[in-house]
Amino acid sequence: MFSTSDLPDDTRWTLRSDQREWDHFIRLLGKALSENLRHSAFDAAGVPGKNDTSQHPFGTIGRLQELMTMNHVTPEQTERAVTPRKLVRSARQKPAHALRKNVTDRTLVRK
Repeated sequence: MFSTSDLPDDTRWTLRSDQREWDHFIRLLGKALSENLRHSAFDAAGVPGKNDTSQHPFGTIGRLQELMTMNHVTPEQTERAVTPRKLVRSARQKPAHALRKNVTDRTLVRK
C-alpha cells in the first residue's frame, strides 16, 4: 500500500525552533502520511476513485477512509486513523501555498 516504509532523511528532531524548519517538517510528514499511499493499491482493493454522489475524485486520505469502511472498520476507529492525517494535510496547506517569514518561535517544538 505504501510506496516506501522509510522516512525521509530530513524527518528528524528539529533543533532550531523556527518557522522554516517547522514548514519543512510538516511538508515531509504530509508526504509520508498521504502522498506515500499508492493509488494502484486502492485500485487493486476495489476502492472507488469517486463518491457516488459527487463528481470530485477521492484523494488518498479519502480512499484510505473508504477502504477502511469497506472492510468493516468501525467509524470511530476510522476517524481515529484518518483524523491525524487530515490535520497534517491541513497544516501543510499554508506553507505549501504561501510565502512566510522565518521567525523563531519556541512554541513550534511543542506542536
